[in-house]
Amino acid sequence: VEYSLTFTCDSEIAVSAQILDLGDVKFGCEAFLNGTSLGKKIWCPYKFYLNGKLKAGENQLTVTVANTMANQYVHTNVFDNWTDAMKGPYHDKARSFEEDTSAGGLYGPVKLL
Repeated sequence: VEYSLTFTCDSEIAVSAQILDLGDVKFGCEAFLNGTSLGKKIWCPYKFYLNGKLKAGENQLTVTVANTMANQYVHTNVFDNWTDAMKGPYHDKARSFEEDTSAGGLYGPVKLL
């Protein structure tokens, strides 16, 4: 999913803000500020250095969030015909993780620090 926001920043914040903190993200993401990638993250902290890319006036923030493969595995019956030997000793733990990680998105709060 892609989130996009146009916001106005005063010159004081444009000079002082050093970090974009996305807060809670599920799970991988890439952040863009004014069309330039700030980087990619696959685990917290979801913080990006601004490196002078924030400007006084209008700015465009875009965050692309991608989920894990959990949705593929949780919402399918592919494992129904597998024997216990095929699943292995960690299958139940993996399924539990996949169910816990099936939700995805940008939960924030998003802050300039």
